[in-house]
Amino acid sequence: MTFTVNGHAYKYSYYLGDGIYSDYSTLMKAYSVPRSEKAKLFTKKQESARKDIERAFGVLKQTWHVVKYATRLWDKERIKQMVLASIIMHNMIIEDEGRTICTYDPNDIVIPIEEFVPGTNEFLERVVEIHNSETETCFNLREDVTEYLYQRNMNED
Repeated sequence: MTFTVNGHAYKYSYYLGDGIYSDYSTLMKAYSVPRSEKAKLFTKKQESARKDIERAFGVLKQTWHVVKYATRLWDKERIKQMVLASIIMHNMIIEDEGRTICTYDPNDIVIPIEEFVPGTNEFLERVVEIHNSETETCFNLREDVTEYLYQRNMNED
C-alpha cells in the first residue's frame, strides 16, 4: 500500500511500535525522549493509538477465548478468519447495544492485499528492504507524521 504524508510518498504501510522493536521501515515508534512540542504531541498521539489497539485486542481476547490461546499451529488463513470473525462479532454487539462511534458504508472501496510467495526473489527483496534500517524510512515517516499532526493540531486551535 502506498500513501503520502506531508508531501512524501511511502511504499509500505506501517505498524505502531515502541522502543523494544528494531528500526524497520514498517514500524513507527514514539520518540524515546520527546523534547520539542511537535515530538511531544506525536508521542502522545502514537501512544494513545497503541493503547486503543491493545485495549481492543484485550476485549477480543476476553470475549472470545479463541483469540487468547496459542495459534502457532494454525495456518495464516485460519488465524485471519478467526480474528476477523471475532472483530465482526464484537462490532455487531457494540452496534446492537447502540455504542458505535462510526457507521458501516457498503460503498467503501476495499483494496485487495497483494500477497507475496515466501522464498521468491520478490519476497526476499521486500523483506531486505523492510529490514534495512540504513534507509531511515521509519524515521522519515515519523518526522512527516509528526509535522502533519502538529500542523493539524495548530489549525484546530
